Amino acid sequence: MSDFKLKATHAPVKTYKETLAKCARPFGWMVVAEYQPPCTGKNPLRVDAALPDAFNLPRGYWEAKDEKTT
Repeated sequence: MSDFKLKATHAPVKTYKETLAKCARPFGWMVVAEYQPPCTGKNPLRVDAALPDAFNLPRGYWEAKDEKTT
């Protein structure tokens, strides 16, 4: 188990998100955090971020590697 704790508030993460948003903008996509794709069922899915287009069609997903602590 690693002692490396990177949070969404750290500068490298903020820079990454800003860069991603700038790259998506020319295509008309936007970065949506905590994106929940439309689906049916008891257990809905949720990803850390997605890049939906103007038709709400996801063009990409971002899922961070999370460590579960017990």
